[in-house]
Amino acid sequence: MSEANATFERILPVTPEDDKKLPASNAISCNASGIVAMRIRGGDVITKYLLAGVDYPYAVTEVLEAGSGTTATGIHLSYYA
Repeated sequence: MSEANATFERILPVTPEDDKKLPASNAISCNASGIVAMRIRGGDVITKYLLAGVDYPYAVTEVLEAGSGTTATGIHLSYYA
């Protein structure tokens, strides 16, 4: 099955926290639009503005604390079956 037609098996809420390593996600989303600072698979740190309710296909391994610029709330990481 292609990822375009896949269903997420797990959707986990995430609290921004430095040094909390997570399994690489298939997507990230938020309930309230804002900036999210995140570490992706491979180790790069990126900062993106996320719109609420949109699944962004980033392999996130860490969501960084609010002190790093994160303003979005209700952040979730999603994983395919």
